[in-house]
Amino acid sequence: MVRNILVPIDCGAASPNALRFADAWAAEQGFCLHVLTVSPPTDYPFETYFGYPGPEDEPEFAHLQDYAQPLKHKVPWTLHQLRGCVYRQILQAAEEIPADLVVMTTLLCQPIMISIL
Repeated sequence: MVRNILVPIDCGAASPNALRFADAWAAEQGFCLHVLTVSPPTDYPFETYFGYPGPEDEPEFAHLQDYAQPLKHKVPWTLHQLRGCVYRQILQAAEEIPADLVVMTTLLCQPIMISIL
């Protein structure tokens, strides 16, 4: 039985915390890791959507692989890139993967785990 952890990130300052936490947990438990970014709808500027300047000049988060690489992950990652409403895309990805656990950061930059039943 393969177990899956979904880690939605926005490539902001708190994202490495969630990635490191989820990677360590996945390695300890023998789970697979799925890293998800959701870019804003095409008619919405990145900064307006996320609240900080983003990679407008890079198509579809092309830098994601480079962003994750220096974190020296312990388990293989599958990268998912979606476009649209962030929470809807996270829920849809959690269903489709299917994710047993979602790890994401809070405004305090601390990782949290959400169990999927």
